[in-house]
Amino acid sequence: MSQPTDSSAWPPPAPRTPRHARRRKLRRAALTLVAAMAPWLAGSWGASRSSTCTPRTAHADPSFWEQVTQEPEEAARLERYQAEMQRGHQQASLVLGEGRQRDVEPLPPLQRRQLTQEARRAFQRAARIRPTVAEPHYYLAVFTFFALHSCAQCQFDPAIATEIVEELEAFEALSPLDPRLTSLLGDRAILYTRLSGHATPAKTREYLERAIADYRAIIARSAGLRQRWELTYGNLAEALMMIGDLEEAIATYRLAQRHASTASILLGLAVAMDRDERGVEARTLIRELGPDAVASWEEDVLRGDTFYVPQGEVHYYRALIAETRGDINGAIAAYRQFEQSNAHPQFAPRAAANRAALTRAVTRAVR
Repeated sequence: MSQPTDSSAWPPPAPRTPRHARRRKLRRAALTLVAAMAPWLAGSWGASRSSTCTPRTAHADPSFWEQVTQEPEEAARLERYQAEMQRGHQQASLVLGEGRQRDVEPLPPLQRRQLTQEARRAFQRAARIRPTVAEPHYYLAVFTFFALHSCAQCQFDPAIATEIVEELEAFEALSPLDPRLTSLLGDRAILYTRLSGHATPAKTREYLERAIADYRAIIARSAGLRQRWELTYGNLAEALMMIGDLEEAIATYRLAQRHASTASILLGLAVAMDRDERGVEARTLIRELGPDAVASWEEDVLRGDTFYVPQGEVHYYRALIAETRGDINGAIAAYRQFEQSNAHPQFAPRAAANRAALTRAVTRAVR
């Protein structure tokens, strides 16, 4: 699974609202009140001019009085919302802007943590003040992603990842047509995939299906646009393999291969083929890669640029590589590590069969 991340910029601030919103709200309420009372005033005036007329009594619509009393409350709520959003943006800019300004020393760790918490709490309060507005969820998700997930010193934290995807889900539910969502789908799909390695079997399947849905949404929404399609198709193929849809995974790896025949894609295709009992084709692919490409893939794995979920999945890849190179003992050990890791147990029988075949070959060679 490859993960491109651009954390170079905090999102643009939320659109500014007029400064005198509350005053205009009150003025509008007063005008509405006068307009509603006009018929009653006219009736009373007519009654005073004619003794034959019966004075009329105003019967205002109850919803009108509700509107009059609620508008000042809504104005006050809007004012509190704006203050919290502004506070969140100010703290977020201090946290995320430190590394992009020259001649500015990084924040001390304690101060950075405090500002991060203050920004997050401000966006959370804004979301509670106006629960039907999408903006606080967007900024809370993106800020948390940059500040606590993708930063250089950050380690993967399932609790933080869960909060990010939940805020993105809330943003999507409130504003499903917002164009900003498309640019977030790839990162959310990767978070879903990583979370699948820290969940129960039932939840694992759910996370992977959500990741697959996000990758397919990217493909549908970005048709004709410039995109690193090898990453999108490659990650989609891997997620499909993880839920056991080998046929679709192989077809999707082929689509990724059209855009770039990277070592990660070809090795993923080889693993999917081997698990689909197409072992000869799988090993042929790995031979065609060559040692330099395999070494480059290993470096990506060690750096974390390419990762596998759960971590034990990587042993299956290394087992196939070792077997193809003729390192039989290394392949046997790697297959055993995969089985013991309990990563994707549906593929453990295939790993055990490969290991048994290699063990028999070693036994025959000794005789």
